[in-house]
Amino acid sequence: MIKRILIGVVCAMAAGGQAFSAGTDAIFITCSGPDSAVRTQICEALQSVVQNDNPDADVLLGAAEGRDAALQITFTLIKHGRDFAIGQLAWQDHKGHSETGPELEIAAMDTGLRPSILTDFATDLIVTANLPETATK
Repeated sequence: MIKRILIGVVCAMAAGGQAFSAGTDAIFITCSGPDSAVRTQICEALQSVVQNDNPDADVLLGAAEGRDAALQITFTLIKHGRDFAIGQLAWQDHKGHSETGPELEIAAMDTGLRPSILTDFATDLIVTANLPETATK
């Protein structure tokens, strides 16, 4: 059984992902927090989910570092164990608008954190972070 807990927030989650139109700009995803395989797997899951929602955009792991970014997404792994992870997503668009989503926790009650569970977690992070629908110049 997988249990998802929203910490500090009660919200209705919309179905489906957000769509971006990055044009020639890219969407960058950076990750911080304890250096671990779990953090790496969540970052890769975020990249996959964002890329699937934005097939025409370049979705890259790492900081923009001087490149034009339609959107910069930052994932922070706050705490994790074999069967749980707590994290938060923040973002900034090319106009400088930024938001930080709530802390989310995912717990796998009968198993460790499998890739499919982390993909669900990445989707939940994206939905609750209120990412902009478009990130165009």
